[in-house]
Amino acid sequence: MEISQIKLFDLFRSKFGDKEAEAFVHIIEEKMDTKINQRMQFLATKDDIAALRLEMVAHRESLKGDISKLEMSTKDDMRKLKDELSRTIYLTSLGQLFAIVASVISLVVLIIKK
Repeated sequence: MEISQIKLFDLFRSKFGDKEAEAFVHIIEEKMDTKINQRMQFLATKDDIAALRLEMVAHRESLKGDISKLEMSTKDDMRKLKDELSRTIYLTSLGQLFAIVASVISLVVLIIKK
């Protein structure tokens, strides 16, 4: 028996007798052991923490690779978008130039006919 159990036993022995006090202390000890064992299942051990660290390192490396791929993909998408925008601006400008040239020719033809 531990000191706390002995003190508890002495306390109950004076009230209930030796057998009852011993039985009561034994029941309390079993209940406490059960509670402690239940709570121990939720505690992380050093091995659990080490395994978690290894898992985190693996995930970190995987995430770095994924981020790198996304970065390259985004750069490619931005390059394509820039090319499409440049092409669109060029074609729009060319269309406006044709419209201006056609308007000027129309005006010149109209002035010449008068």
